[in-house]
Amino acid sequence: LLNGKDVVSNKNYLTQKSTVFALSEKEREFYEIVYGLNSEQIKVYGIPRHEKQWMKTLIEKEDFKKNNERYILVISRPVSTVLPLKRKKKSLEMIKIIAKQLGYKVIIKLHPKEKYYKYFEDIFEANEYKKSWEISTKHPFVLGKNSEFAVSFYSGVPIDLIVFGVPTIELLDLKGIKDYDNECALRDDNGEAVLNPRYLNLVLGTSSFEGFQKHVKRILNDRNNVIKELQIEYEKNFPILENVNDKIAQYICKNIN
Repeated sequence: LLNGKDVVSNKNYLTQKSTVFALSEKEREFYEIVYGLNSEQIKVYGIPRHEKQWMKTLIEKEDFKKNNERYILVISRPVSTVLPLKRKKKSLEMIKIIAKQLGYKVIIKLHPKEKYYKYFEDIFEANEYKKSWEISTKHPFVLGKNSEFAVSFYSGVPIDLIVFGVPTIELLDLKGIKDYDNECALRDDNGEAVLNPRYLNLVLGTSSFEGFQKHVKRILNDRNNVIKELQIEYEKNFPILENVNDKIAQYICKNIN
């Protein structure tokens, strides 16, 4: 759930006076080892942004559904070590093929740190913009809720979409990338190096076009069971607490001094 590379040295924190609101029990050991926190300092409250009222508020502010068109949501991310340009283009080509086969539109949600690049136009065709594909600035909750399914390249958004009953296919090939395909890598049942969402079965993971096709076919033919399986995995990892944001606020107010 946490990426060790993103950890800031615990020397910058007054850990004896700290409280962590963790997403999952799986994070507890990390905070104990890296930050030296004791069990009482770690409160596992699940994912606060998944509180029903908060999600409802976001949806009502900018709901999105155009002419009942069916679309695939692409949860994009910047080119990086985990997603080299060549592999990203290859994945976008796969998405284009599947979308054309199904007659679905492609709606791309750029990562907040991602710039728009011409290769989107090269792959999806500039003259098809707003017809068969487009970029949207809408909130991913809003876009995901009405999509047929989503495709990600490594993101936390698929976990959000499980709550809406929307499956995500993670299309990511880490083979040969030393930072991720090494002796310390997480691996799936096929022995492929994977990242945490795929390892925890919170996405339908694949690194090939054949695997992509297989997951799409299963979503179309057995969507209810696909969603049920993802929801079971979600509940294994994240507690679901009613009024979780109120509980966190009350705890902070009570202990602020």
